[in-house]
Amino acid sequence: MRNNSAEPTQHDQGNHQGNPRVQFILRIAIAAALGGFLFGYDTAVINGAVSAIQSTFNASAVNLGLAVSSALLGSAAGALGAGWLADGIGRRRSMWLAAILFVVSALGSALAPRLLDLVAWRVIGGVAVGFASVLAPAYIAEISPAEMRGRTGSLQQLAIVLGIFIALLSDYLLVLATPDQNPLSNLGPMAAWRWMLISELVPAVIYGAMVLQIPESPRYLVQKGRIEQARVVICKTLGEPTQPVIDRIQLSLGNHEGSSIADLFSR
Repeated sequence: MRNNSAEPTQHDQGNHQGNPRVQFILRIAIAAALGGFLFGYDTAVINGAVSAIQSTFNASAVNLGLAVSSALLGSAAGALGAGWLADGIGRRRSMWLAAILFVVSALGSALAPRLLDLVAWRVIGGVAVGFASVLAPAYIAEISPAEMRGRTGSLQQLAIVLGIFIALLSDYLLVLATPDQNPLSNLGPMAAWRWMLISELVPAVIYGAMVLQIPESPRYLVQKGRIEQARVVICKTLGEPTQPVIDRIQLSLGNHEGSSIADLFSR
């Protein structure tokens, strides 16, 4: 008679043991990809407020264009400095700093009394966008095993598009909530267009809270000589023997010593 209570195979045991690790990787990858969501949200949310900003501040076409595009100036600066920041204070702290900048930018933009103030707060939000655009994919790649890296890496792109969609949907719903479907009309204490900008506060706070719960990148830990902490993270994420991974990271770090931004322009 066939024994239906046979012991599970080694392959089944491996799958069973691997599932919690895969779920852990997905959780931290989603947390990091929220930076991509805010990337899309921040760049799109202002679209619903353009005409209201022009009317509120009596802005010329040039000044209005500057206000709308100012986040791009900040994002260029943020992207340029993100790598240096991540190597200096770590990927997790850098993403948390980006979350703080998103929060500050959302509050400042919504409450801006002058167009110049709005531009300044939007530039700060743009810096956060630049940080997120660099930090999220780098971190996801560093904590994902090779067989999952393509799937987890695509979460960033998915999050960007989703952020754009949710931002525009939020703008639409806020305008519908006004008495005359006008972004200049008040919803409680503020005009609807100001609620559009402050709505970014919600995903920014969630992003900051989730980033505090994810581990630091093993590459950064090895770079700073925190080898034992790196071993713990490697076991939880990459699922490989720790020493060969550490050796690869150290070799990679050695190959990049002395490099600078000028190398991008050299042959």
